[in-house]
This record gives sequence, C-alpha cells and structure tokens, in this order.
Amino acid sequence: MAPMDFNDLWARYSVPDKNTDITLDLICTGGPQCNQLWDPSNWGQIRWCRPCEKWFHARCLTHRVDVAALETLLDVWGQGYLKLYPMPKTTWAEVAALPIRRRTFPGEAPETIEVLIQHAIEQVEAGKGAEQVPDVGKRVPAPGKRRGTGNACGWLRDICPEAGLRPAKVILNKNLRQLRNTDGPRRFLCPNCKAQIL
Repeated sequence: MAPMDFNDLWARYSVPDKNTDITLDLICTGGPQCNQLWDPSNWGQIRWCRPCEKWFHARCLTHRVDVAALETLLDVWGQGYLKLYPMPKTTWAEVAALPIRRRTFPGEAPETIEVLIQHAIEQVEAGKGAEQVPDVGKRVPAPGKRRGTGNACGWLRDICPEAGLRPAKVILNKNLRQLRNTDGPRRFLCPNCKAQIL
C-alpha cells in the first residue's frame, strides 16, 4: 500500500473483471489468532511478517520482545537490519529498523510507509545501509545522465508511482521520532513462524 494523505480517497478492494473476483483475505491466521478481516474503518494497527507474508492485528500479538535481548538471533532470522546504531543522519539502516505496519483511524485513509521500509531493507541487504536516505522528492540523476536530467518526482516515485510525497515525509518523520526519542515501537514475535520480529 502506498503512503497517502489521511483524506485521500482510496479503495480497499479492486474492481473485479470477468476473469477475476474479489477475495477477502483473513489476517491473524496460522495459529490461535482471531482469523478475521482487516477492518480499516476501526482504530487499530496491523503488522507484517516478511517470511510468512502475513498480516497480524497488533492487538492479537501477545509475545512482546526486546530487540536488544534478541540481538544474537537477528542474523539467524535474517533481520540484521534491526541492529540500530544512532546516527546523525537518516540512513537506510535506520528506516529498515522501523516496523512494517498499517495504522487505521475511522474515516481516514490508512497510514503506512511499508513500501519505503521494504525498499530500505533491500538497500541494507545490498550493503548500502550506512548511506543517507535522499529526500523523497529529490531529483535523482538517471544512470549515465548529467545532473538535472533525473526524475523530477524523486526516487520514491520510481519504486511506488502512486505514493504521495507529503504523506511519505510526514509518516516517515513521525515514525523516526518515535524510534529515536522513546524506547522505540513495540515489537512482537511472529505467532506463526516464531522466528521473526514484527
């Protein structure tokens, strides 16, 4: 899901054609969870498990964990990007340490930067974790081209053309403030695979 303004019009489902149909995906499956639909019209939050490729209601996640206490398992679980080191600038590694989640508020579009975090994780896995994250609206020169000839909309539009630049900045800054100024976001152990921190 792309970052969007709270008052953007959006649809939870796509319109089916003669070859496809709408399928209602349950979340919190694969264990003693609730097996319910995601209801974006209610207050709430859902978390994503990358290996399981499943969403879970935050309210259904009961096994809260301390990332620092599990640091020896992060590489085993393929989550080395969660090792957060304070840095004076926003790096791909810092963005990758944010939980992949969707927050919902009645009457508003869901709040998420999941595409940004997934991209940041890919950058860390490619060895670019210490690089500074360019401004989401910054013009980035195309490979082999001179400066000033790049995408005027910025790199975010390359990975998610429908993304709203303003909400991406606002949500990212809000999440980074939470990560830097408090004990960080609540973290949970995936109830399905039990080998991933959400």
